[in-house]
Amino acid sequence: MHAPACKGINTYIFVNLSKNKHMHKGRGLLRDDGREREREREREREREMQDMLLGASETIVSTVEWAMAELLQHPDIMVILKDELGRIVGLGRLLAEDDLPQLKFLSAVVKETMRLHPVSPFLIPHESSEACEINGYSIPPKTRLFVNVWAIGRDEGIWESPHVFRPSRFL
Repeated sequence: MHAPACKGINTYIFVNLSKNKHMHKGRGLLRDDGREREREREREREREMQDMLLGASETIVSTVEWAMAELLQHPDIMVILKDELGRIVGLGRLLAEDDLPQLKFLSAVVKETMRLHPVSPFLIPHESSEACEINGYSIPPKTRLFVNVWAIGRDEGIWESPHVFRPSRFL
């Protein structure tokens, strides 16, 4: 994979210059086989779908692991969560989707986990639709913007004691 020289700060596209590897040799010339190209496109789409599905499941696993790690570090918070689950769900059945609106503390634990441990430090890139000014910086239209959610989750101007795991801040 080779990246051509890029002009401009907003160019983030890498070009695979070996795309022609699926052309067949014939009489000393490269002969394009459209069927082979279509098969390669289909394989590429399958790989992209697998990446999306695996990426989505990885983010869920990561969030659950961080929540469990935080709960193990804060047994007092785990007791409150277990009490809520015991009251609303009980021990005789599994949690159901209908239970979720009543599980306020569980929702707060998930939100606090995602605040402290976002699955990615940045949101997907956004683009400004019109000129604006942010903190004294002039942003022209069609500018690619990256939102740093990791920094927002730790901003002392927004959160009291931002480095402390405290789900009650969402209640």
